Amino acid sequence: MIKNKSNLLLLIVLAILCAAEAEAGRSMGFEVVGTRYYITGIGLWALGLVYLPLLLMLIGLAYALVLRLLPKRIKWSLVVLLLIGGGLLPFVDVYLIGQEAKTLCKDAGLKVYKTVKTEGFIGASSIKLWSEYGFEFVEHAGSERINHRTLVNGEEHQQYLDQPMSRYSARSKSHEVVNLHFARSRLWTEDIQTKEVLGELVTYSIYPGWVDSLVIPALGGSFTPWICGKWVPEELQDRYGQTYGLKDVILDTLKAPHLEPETDNEDY
Repeated sequence: MIKNKSNLLLLIVLAILCAAEAEAGRSMGFEVVGTRYYITGIGLWALGLVYLPLLLMLIGLAYALVLRLLPKRIKWSLVVLLLIGGGLLPFVDVYLIGQEAKTLCKDAGLKVYKTVKTEGFIGASSIKLWSEYGFEFVEHAGSERINHRTLVNGEEHQQYLDQPMSRYSARSKSHEVVNLHFARSRLWTEDIQTKEVLGELVTYSIYPGWVDSLVIPALGGSFTPWICGKWVPEELQDRYGQTYGLKDVILDTLKAPHLEPETDNEDY
């Protein structure tokens, strides 16, 4: 009786911890030969506490009903196959997701193709912020006209134009679905006239396999996807901080007139 109560208490504690982990979006994974595979801690708990005992129970039932009647070599061969197949089943999509992430994430990160001089750009609304980096104006596309903002005696001044004054724009496209497990987001600057991309930040959101997709909602949790491409390498964190953003794309490609543009192509 005491043992049963202890087991029940342990399961309750683990369920609470797993639910808290799911709500916080914390995740785990493992790396094999340079490839990262994605599964959350709650998914691993579910495999150990629920799936594995259920698998052993079903194999035991199959043995009692059918397999024990077969010749010795055949029945034990089938038991081994069921154990291996059942044990690997939860990790099939984990493997496939990891392999696809390895391919897609090669395209991720901050890339600078060209830098140019400009007094301002379209794609921002706070001239007070961007004036700190030497820009004289910013523009924002409204429903019908262009909102052109400058500083006059330290105060923000707005004009509405039919066409942007700037030749360059900062743009974004979020959560473009690739497939069930991946979504692509992109921040970039471009030449409005030629459509030439000056630089871009590409990130991929990575969503979990069937185990996590079943368990996390069942415990009332929510999942924050893994993301590749936004994390800054340690050697560059003094310059960019821990994560890249649109500000980094803009400042690496658009330079105020009094600043010398860096023309070398860079990938981060």
